[in-house]
Amino acid sequence: MHGQNDQGLCFLFDIHGTDDTDAEIFFGTDARSNPHKSTICGLLERNPNALWDENTGLIKLLQNKGYSTIPRNINDSEHPSFDGGLTVKKYGDCDLNPRVEAIQCEITADLRDRTKRLKFTADMAECILNFVRPYISQI
Repeated sequence: MHGQNDQGLCFLFDIHGTDDTDAEIFFGTDARSNPHKSTICGLLERNPNALWDENTGLIKLLQNKGYSTIPRNINDSEHPSFDGGLTVKKYGDCDLNPRVEAIQCEITADLRDRTKRLKFTADMAECILNFVRPYISQI
């Protein structure tokens, strides 16, 4: 990834399932413990609102498609159980070089149901593409 991106940002999406029903999609970047050491610190240096921008913010794009998320708003905390797991913390650590912008995504069982899965995966893929496009030189 690093060799294909002149802008220096590379992304890792650690996508799993959860049985929690407080929202449909939970995001974790380890921002709860220290926002300046989150697993997307390189991205946040370039754009502090990167997850929330109206046309390119991953969380905002998914909310605009009707999905409920945690965090729900820009100033909300991440869910304590989904604040960035082992994988995103290992590869998204701000002190790593080279590093990746790593985001944990936990998907509720309802969206993984056979009747909703195809629509959700297409929506998620579209939102991820629109999210990374401003930061990746070759897509």
